[in-house]
Amino acid sequence: MKRKRLYYKPILAGITEQDRDALLKGGYSKDEVDFMIEWEEERQAWELYEASEEGKAERRLADQMNSEQKKRELAAWMQDPINNPEPIPF
Repeated sequence: MKRKRLYYKPILAGITEQDRDALLKGGYSKDEVDFMIEWEEERQAWELYEASEEGKAERRLADQMNSEQKKRELAAWMQDPINNPEPIPF
């Protein structure tokens, strides 16, 4: 029996029944095919969200909060480097 590849192969979210059947005949299980389709749909939805204004604003906020957290860790470490863990490098 031919060994199937277990790494992720990109497929389109708009997969047809013929494509699905071909994957099943190619050695993938029904669960693997369903997982690949779900994975791709979520990836595409996430890309659309990140490209939206709301996604960009959320990313800027997360970056700002992360930067502020690193600054607090660095300030605490500089005040007492022995008792505070080393800060996460920028």
